[in-house]
Amino acid sequence: VANVPSPCAIHSITVALEQMIREDAAAGRPLLAALVVSRSQPGLPGKGFFQLISELGLYDGPDHGTAAIEYHQEEVEMACAYWGEGDCLL
Repeated sequence: VANVPSPCAIHSITVALEQMIREDAAAGRPLLAALVVSRSQPGLPGKGFFQLISELGLYDGPDHGTAAIEYHQEEVEMACAYWGEGDCLL
């Protein structure tokens, strides 16, 4: 759980995650932001994650369901291998 003070905590986190996604995508790296999941979609990032990666041409599918789960799992595995040497706590 992130400890970001109010006001605008969710907005601040969203802006930071979007910037991370853009930077990782531009550098051809796995998306570290994939490790952040939503309360409203347990185990998956929020809808904005899928909207942004669709805009960036990284994903072409829905923001929920089997396709989203499979894409997210693959991205998490790649991010863990790249960023955390495979030691992610999931």
